[in-house]
Amino acid sequence: MRIHKTNIRSGTPDDQFLAVLFGVDNSTVTPFSEKEWIEKIRSGLPGSAVTTLANKINVPQKDVAAWLHTTTRTIQRTIEANTPLGLDLSDRVAQLIRVYRRCRDVFRDDTKVSTWLKTPSYALGNVAPTSLLDTIPGMDLVLDELGRIEHGVFI
Repeated sequence: MRIHKTNIRSGTPDDQFLAVLFGVDNSTVTPFSEKEWIEKIRSGLPGSAVTTLANKINVPQKDVAAWLHTTTRTIQRTIEANTPLGLDLSDRVAQLIRVYRRCRDVFRDDTKVSTWLKTPSYALGNVAPTSLLDTIPGMDLVLDELGRIEHGVFI
């Protein structure tokens, strides 16, 4: 997964989203290496990443908190205290970001991403992709389906 560093005030909206997620404050747009990505997760992603992600895919923050197996109050406390999320939550947020970025790669539009995530899919057993985002295997199914959509393989 390649995550880009950028200045929050410049770059594409997607770059700005990632800059907000990771608190990046440099002026160049360069990809995070896998090692940097791992270190960001280990040091803890900001609690605001959950709110930002919920806004990007147009779902309530409580839904994202449920996918993370936590509560909105826990997320709010992290934001209010300006402390990073713990390793487990950061890792789960990173996985959700991976799903979001893959959706963006395939659909190229946040409205289409949101619509697809909320719409039941025959290929996923007639459930909405969002209903699978609470487990890593569920996220993998969603990512696999996105690959099939991208390559025109329909079941």
